[in-house]
Amino acid sequence: MSNIDVILAYPPLSLEERYGELAPAGHVSPPLSIIALAAYIREKGYKVEVVDCETLNLDSKKAADYIADKNPPFVGLTACTMSIDSAGTLAKLIKDRNKDITTVIGGVHVSAIPEETMSSFPHFDIGVLNEGELTFHEIIEKKKASEEIDGIIFRDNGKQIITGPRERIKDLDILPLPAWDLLPSLTRFYRPAAHLIGRFPTTTITTSRGCAAKCTFCDRSVFGNRVTAHSARYVVDIMKHLHTKYGVRDIVMGDDNFVVLRSRLKEIC
Repeated sequence: MSNIDVILAYPPLSLEERYGELAPAGHVSPPLSIIALAAYIREKGYKVEVVDCETLNLDSKKAADYIADKNPPFVGLTACTMSIDSAGTLAKLIKDRNKDITTVIGGVHVSAIPEETMSSFPHFDIGVLNEGELTFHEIIEKKKASEEIDGIIFRDNGKQIITGPRERIKDLDILPLPAWDLLPSLTRFYRPAAHLIGRFPTTTITTSRGCAAKCTFCDRSVFGNRVTAHSARYVVDIMKHLHTKYGVRDIVMGDDNFVVLRSRLKEIC
């Protein structure tokens, strides 16, 4: 049996697939949702590994071989719409190698259309809807999906079951700093879009969740229209940590709307 409790994987998706001819100018951001989840699960006492397939130059087969050899009880995948096919392929190959591994899909795609996602990709065992930290931890604690766990979709005897909605985390400061240490070299492999870079080394962070605006072109399936945010002190602690441990000198705010909380913005500045 593996000594790894959970592997969290960002599925293969090359710059060429994302940007086409503009691939050389494309951004390669650290998978912030995964390392936030990894930090929370690790804090709860579980052994976690992060596999960023594209950064590690792993195609779906290589990634599945690597993950199956580790034999973790749970594999968590994240996907937007562009990467959901890749995540589905990876889940299938993992299941082909080891059907006992429980595959969990999270991210904006499954949160937006959970039933369609689970119907289209039968090798996802569980879907985590919206925020993932508390929900994923509860799945690991119970060792399976259950109607008692809010915020999931799963199969039971061929029938899809969606549980009640998970209440949003009110105080994001209860979460530990993201697990950048579980990634390959932060300043070597990751970079924001070229037009956002002021100087190197550089990286992207997220300090809040959600946006109060209701723009028709923007998806709100994960966080809705309620904004929750880390405190100014927490944000500054992130900056200090990135600077002292990784030498980061340039930070891009990846929030949906970083300036919406004006008093917090002033305090950070």
